[in-house]
Amino acid sequence: MTNEELVQLLQQLSRQQVAKEIVDTQIKILGALYDKSISYTNLIIVAGYASFFAMWSFTKEYLSPRQVLWAALLMSVSIVTFVFFEIIKMTVTSRSLLARTKAVSDPAAVNDPQRILGNLTEFELQSQREVVRFGKLWIYALAVCVSTAVIAIAILFSGFISSLIQTYA
Repeated sequence: MTNEELVQLLQQLSRQQVAKEIVDTQIKILGALYDKSISYTNLIIVAGYASFFAMWSFTKEYLSPRQVLWAALLMSVSIVTFVFFEIIKMTVTSRSLLARTKAVSDPAAVNDPQRILGNLTEFELQSQREVVRFGKLWIYALAVCVSTAVIAIAILFSGFISSLIQTYA
């Protein structure tokens, strides 16, 4: 192999390493963004459910039985979707914690810090890839949770406004 070929090979390997680092960094960023956005969204959803049931208790007497049932059905779909998603998330998180434990308790790596760091690096990358994939499921679950809840809330508002109009018209 000539010097020129060796230089080209080193440059190619360097470009590949840089590309890999860019991809790995982006995966880390996406994973962190996902974790933060899902926490915030869950807080908003739980607050929304509490608000719905508070509003429902005040407006229920002004709604028709049909409106009450539709609002309850739609909100139930929203809540069940949210709870099932959280159960799936809990399962994925538990698997991740077990994988991390396995990465640091590898008997072959007990006296080898480099191997432990290698195991952890591999775990982190795999974990972040799973978070990105899991984010796709979250988008669908969020769409179902929010859309059914918004329709249920619209039913409450329309029934309440209709009763106001009939009462004061």
